[in-house]
Amino acid sequence: MRLKPVAVLFSGTLLLLALLIGLKSGFLQKTALSAYSSIASALHLPQNSHGALPPGSHKIENIILTQLAKFETPESEVSIDHLLEDSTIVIDARIPRGKPIEWIVMQLCAPVGEAGYHVEDCIYDEQPVRCTIRLRTEKKGKPSVRIKLSRARRYFSSSAKMAIVIADFGFKATTTTVEFLSFPEPLTVSLVSSKKMSTWTAQIANEYRKEIVIMLPMEPLSRSYSAYTDKAVMIHYPQDKIKSLLRTTTESIPCYAGFTNLCGSRVLEDTPVMRIILGELKKDHGYFLINPVSRKSVAAGIARELDVPYRGIDIVLDSAASSVSTLDDTLHHAAMIAQKTGSVVLQGRATSRFITTLNEQLPYLQENGIKLVYLSEVVHHPQDRDEKNKVDRK
Repeated sequence: MRLKPVAVLFSGTLLLLALLIGLKSGFLQKTALSAYSSIASALHLPQNSHGALPPGSHKIENIILTQLAKFETPESEVSIDHLLEDSTIVIDARIPRGKPIEWIVMQLCAPVGEAGYHVEDCIYDEQPVRCTIRLRTEKKGKPSVRIKLSRARRYFSSSAKMAIVIADFGFKATTTTVEFLSFPEPLTVSLVSSKKMSTWTAQIANEYRKEIVIMLPMEPLSRSYSAYTDKAVMIHYPQDKIKSLLRTTTESIPCYAGFTNLCGSRVLEDTPVMRIILGELKKDHGYFLINPVSRKSVAAGIARELDVPYRGIDIVLDSAASSVSTLDDTLHHAAMIAQKTGSVVLQGRATSRFITTLNEQLPYLQENGIKLVYLSEVVHHPQDRDEKNKVDRK
């Protein structure tokens, strides 16, 4: 009759030894620790016995795992080891790309004080991007924590968006043109429909998966665009003539996503003319890119009134005259705006210096949470904004 308690104790001892060996070898990690807690409870062993979880470890683990979950880190990319020699918890996690590692460290460590911990040390490695964080506590019986962060291959789903518009794009048999068309990330190109070879340029750009915006000449035109005067929308034109100009434009470039103004401060300030233009654009489900040439522009207000998607240009880049360092700084500044507001629209011309900068800075943009998108992905949809306002008011 005494064999039964002895058998139970012997079985429990074997299970405990097997678990300790698994923990020592690193094969059984968090799931093994949960299993051990259940076994220890069933065998009425104290939780702070040799090889058991140190008191308070659950709380610090949960805090860190909660933060990692906020960083879109799946369980498959998180491992936890408990070093029995010095009661250290080692957490190894692969963080998605798209946000600065310094920001991740700051957010990850912000709540550890709730468990009585503080950051003792933080060591960064450049290549590959890794970071080791050491957490300590002054409370007796609590383990130290070592967090190892590295980059996963995937990116955050909530990355900030940057739309780059290549202004007055025209096809030329040059390396620069080919490089822009071959750029692997989304770009939006704007072009004048009446310009020579514009139809063919639009077809090529469409084949290379570039979004197309039609530049609509508007009164007044600068001297550099005087060739388009007869194709421009003038404020004294009757409604039929304005609609005819728009039809001619869209017939030349049928694969367009939206319109933008070429100059045209007087037209942008004229309510009747803008209502005609945006009313026609709404029929084709396009958007309107407002080139900031007038502070008195009524375009945004009328677009909201007619439920036409619209967007203004945030940064105009002088890609022809700017130095490489200036182009780099401008892209970094645009990235900061996107991180703060969620999106940014940058416009520049197709120059060799600009495409070189884009190729060189693409890794920087991706690592800092910037996703290059088509302009159509960041335009304002008045209907959506109205619905959001209704929800906010409730």
